[in-house]
Amino acid sequence: MKNYKILTLGASGAGKTVFLASMFKSLSIQGEHGFYLEVEDFTQQQLLNDIYTNLIAGGIWPEGTTYDEISEWTFTCCVKNRNLENFPICQFSYFDYAGGRFRDMDENDHKLQAIIRQADAILGLLDGQKIQALLSNSNQDNKMDNF
Repeated sequence: MKNYKILTLGASGAGKTVFLASMFKSLSIQGEHGFYLEVEDFTQQQLLNDIYTNLIAGGIWPEGTTYDEISEWTFTCCVKNRNLENFPICQFSYFDYAGGRFRDMDENDHKLQAIIRQADAILGLLDGQKIQALLSNSNQDNKMDNF
């Protein structure tokens, strides 16, 4: 089965982990498009559900990803066949990392470089609060490099 590797680029605090949890919550139930996602690891599924629930129910954002951590989340995309049996069609591996790590990456960060080279897709996430601060000219440091 084909596994598509996805890397999401975003600064620290941009919401890469929240995007992951929200995406899973939205796509884990078969909808009008006829497919849904499953998580390979039940512990990861629980964590994604907890992140989403804490955010929606209490406005609690997850802790930032630790600098040395690069986590891999494997999702299986499934459809129901004519007999209403679940049928896996492909997989996605989503890589989550601390945003500061990408900013500080050098030639010795072989693990992150390997993930970048292997990525089938790269998503860019922009921090909405930082964009709004920049547009309203209320950026505390008034520096574009903090963007």
